[in-house]
Amino acid sequence: MKTILIPSNFTDISRHATDYAIRLYGSELKRIILLNAYEQPKTGRSIHISLVEIMRKNSEKGLEEDKLRIQEDFPDLKADIVLRTTQGDLSSSIKSVIEELPVDLIVMGSKGDLALVDIIIESVTARVIKNVQHPMLIVPPSAQINGMKGLVLATDLKPISSSSVLKEMLDLARIMGSHLDILNVNKSNPEVSTEIEKMYDGLLSEVPHEFHYRHNTNIHSGIYKFLLEKDADIVCLVKRRGGGTLVDRLFHQSVSRRIAKSVRQTLLLLND
Repeated sequence: MKTILIPSNFTDISRHATDYAIRLYGSELKRIILLNAYEQPKTGRSIHISLVEIMRKNSEKGLEEDKLRIQEDFPDLKADIVLRTTQGDLSSSIKSVIEELPVDLIVMGSKGDLALVDIIIESVTARVIKNVQHPMLIVPPSAQINGMKGLVLATDLKPISSSSVLKEMLDLARIMGSHLDILNVNKSNPEVSTEIEKMYDGLLSEVPHEFHYRHNTNIHSGIYKFLLEKDADIVCLVKRRGGGTLVDRLFHQSVSRRIAKSVRQTLLLLND
C-alpha cells in the first residue's frame, strides 16, 4: 500500500496531478497527504499577524474543498486523506511532512508548455527537485491514464547502488503491466556496456526490459526522438548527488523550445 504527498496550490494543474495519481495507483493507495504551504508576508507587524491568519484560514479552507472534491469524484477511494497546512517555503514544508509521516512518492503538477524543461522555468517545482531527495512524479496537464503502455528509463549507464532506488519505477511497471525500455543517449558513438546491462538484468529480473543505445549530440533531442519512436507515457530519471549527472545535463543547459514543446510525458524522478 502506498502513501503519496501532493502539494496543492488549488489550481487546475495541481488538481489534475491529484486525479492522475489516484487513477494511476487506485486501490494501492493507503494515504493521500494534501499539502499547502503559504509564504510569510513581508509587511509591518500588526498587518503581518492578520495576514498570516487569513492565509492560514484560506489554506485550510482550500484543502478541505480539495478533499471534498476528491471524495465526490472518487467515491470508491479507500485511501485516507490527510491535510497539512504549513507556513514557509514548499521545499521545507515537504521535508517536514516526510520527517513526520512515511511517504513513498511526491506528486506534483507541471505547466506542461515546456515538458522536459518546464521545471527550469517553474521555480517552485525546480527548487523542490533540487532540495528534496525523494521520489517524485511530475505530471503535465496533457497526461492521461487511459491506454498507457510505455515506460522508459533514460540512464547515464552509471551503477545503481541498490534495488530500492528503482522501487517506484518497478511499482509503475507492475501497475501498468508495462515493458521497460532502458535508453542511453550518448554524444559520442554509444557502446554496449555488458557489465551495466547485467546489473540492470539483476535489478529488473521481474520486469520485461530491453536496452537501447542512441547517438545524438543533443541529449534532449535523442530522448525526445526515442519517446516518439516508442510512444512512451512515463520517462524515468535517476538523480545522483554531485554535478555532471544526466539530470543535471537535462535540466541545467540551454535547450531548443521547439523540441521541448513536443514532449508530453510524465516524469518520474528517482534518487540514488
